[in-house]
Order: sequence, then C-alpha cells, then structure tokens
Amino acid sequence: MSKILLVGIDAHSKNNTACFIDQEGNIVLKSFSFPNNLSGATELEQKIVKVMQKGSFTSLKVATEEITGSDLAISLFPFPLNFFN
Repeated sequence: MSKILLVGIDAHSKNNTACFIDQEGNIVLKSFSFPNNLSGATELEQKIVKVMQKGSFTSLKVATEEITGSDLAISLFPFPLNFFN
C-alpha cells in the first residue's frame, strides 16, 4: 500500500504558505512560509524530499489554487516528472 504525502500551497505574490499532511489527515509538517521565487521553490523541494525520506512516503500530491501570476514561480519550477511516483 502506498503512503501518500499531501502538500497544500496557498500562493501569494511575495510569499507562499505550505502545509504537509498524510493521507489520514495528520499534520506531518505544520504551516510554513517561503518566498515566491526560485529560492523559495528550492526550499520547498528540499523540505518535500526530507519529509518523503524521513516518513517513508511513496507518493506525493501537491495542491494549489488555480495557476495565476501569484504562483507562477512554483508552476515553472522544474520538478522532474518522476520526482516521486
């Protein structure tokens, strides 16, 4: 059975906020903010990788609002297609 990490992102023009939960709805990493730019996207990626490995998650699902100018940095970040399967 897969263990899914769910990442919710509230995107804004300057800073984004993310929260990580598991498929049971338990908070894995409480809300944190990060800049809405490439360094912020890199910070998010590093946290995802760390939590995925530490928690032995096998799948990743990320949700954000509809793509607008606010979350453009996240949408353009080059996550590989096989980032986590």
